[in-house]
Amino acid sequence: MYKHGCPSVIRHQLQQHIISMLDQYLFNALLTYRELCTFGNAIHMKITMAHFEDWAKSYGKHIDGYVRKGFQYTRQAMSVLVMDKTSLLEEDARTDVCPNITLPQLFQLVSNFLPDEYVCQCSVLLI
Repeated sequence: MYKHGCPSVIRHQLQQHIISMLDQYLFNALLTYRELCTFGNAIHMKITMAHFEDWAKSYGKHIDGYVRKGFQYTRQAMSVLVMDKTSLLEEDARTDVCPNITLPQLFQLVSNFLPDEYVCQCSVLLI
């Protein structure tokens, strides 16, 4: 877009909106598709996001900032999926780990959680 004379303001807004849309899509997919809510998938997504951040750092300073600030819902959902679910009983822990996720969304995430070979079964009644 730079080569074609597109103003930097429009490029930056477009990049920011794309990252926001990706965050919304990933978060909604976690709320919708139960098979995505496993510890292994959460670790895999965290690693993939780290690779994406590395790419963004090499691409440019402005997109790196958007990537670090963006994906807040997906990052928080990944943190919920990899943490001990009993700690979600404490409101302080919930506000530290997932301040932007509402209680119904958190309930849906924990309800969708499927234990895999890395974790044991958890109860939805915790929340």
